[in-house]
Amino acid sequence: MVTHDKHIAASASRMIEIKDGEIIGDTQAQPVKSAVKNSDVFKGRFGFQQDQLMEAFRMSVSAIVAHGMRSLLTMLRIIVSYLRGVPWWR
Repeated sequence: MVTHDKHIAASASRMIEIKDGEIIGDTQAQPVKSAVKNSDVFKGRFGFQQDQLMEAFRMSVSAIVAHGMRSLLTMLRIIVSYLRGVPWWR
């Protein structure tokens, strides 16, 4: 929120005071908590890639479930094309 009233600004968790285009004050009511769970634990490169893979898997499963009939027809097309010996992308 942007305001000129100090009483309204006092209800915010952070106040940044600007005068003549320059920041003259930056106060915070309480420290900001990290949005990441267990941010103090370093997983390394593999852990990060594993998290990305799991997130991609969850998203793909939710997309398949959300578009059930479309997914079923696509899988049927691939199976029938394979059995006929024709590339499925044609």
